[in-house]
Amino acid sequence: MSIEQEGQLTVEESSVEQKQRELVDALKEATESKDTAQIKALMQELTDITIPKEKREPAKIPDIQEIIKVSQKVYETLGFQVDLQRELQEGNILLPPPEQKEAIDQEAMTFSFLMDPRISRQDLVSKAKTYLEDKHHSEGIYLGGQAKEDLNQTDHAQTSHRPDQPYFIYLRPEKEVRETEIEMGKTFPQYQEILDQKNTQNPNLNLKGLTMEEYLLMEVAADLEGFHFESQTWTWLLEEQVLDKKGLPARCLRAHWPAD
Repeated sequence: MSIEQEGQLTVEESSVEQKQRELVDALKEATESKDTAQIKALMQELTDITIPKEKREPAKIPDIQEIIKVSQKVYETLGFQVDLQRELQEGNILLPPPEQKEAIDQEAMTFSFLMDPRISRQDLVSKAKTYLEDKHHSEGIYLGGQAKEDLNQTDHAQTSHRPDQPYFIYLRPEKEVRETEIEMGKTFPQYQEILDQKNTQNPNLNLKGLTMEEYLLMEVAADLEGFHFESQTWTWLLEEQVLDKKGLPARCLRAHWPAD
């Protein structure tokens, strides 16, 4: 290494240390103001500059057996009689095609769940909300007056576009869900447009918004793993849109997890 290179390295290290101090100060302010979204963003930025990408541990992508184990625990906790291992052995589970699985692995979508669409929406939502209410005094989703009217009027509730057999869903809880927060200042049509753009960029991912059933079941799964998707924020459930008479999106349900 030449002297010039050593000098440049020292300057770069000094710059990183200065940025770290600035982020720590900003974190203190965000903590005092209880700005949860800002805390998460600052923590991620601090991680990005502190741990070089080449030294970070690769994200652990769960295999099918791990997903089945987590999902089975959720269904049993909620009192549903399902046997996902038997369903797999009998070939009743819809597996992602190889190109989609490769794209999922590349995107490091490390939190996954196996949805069973044969369970009724009403029973599933009711039991998930009861579990969260009993354990946390929060149902995990808030239904105001308009939302209660819309609950059975969304496009998904009227005609589900999900598969008829058990299927996997994948996401990154610290990124994908937060990207749909109202707190970040965009309307649900704007986030639908963002989702469409991502699918154009990488069609193999086949990205979708969340349904209410998917959101609540994955919230229960996350709870059993010891965390929540978000705190003091709102998340658009992009698959729960109410269409107007022209077939265009008029409203969209949203989920909320308040701070403990």
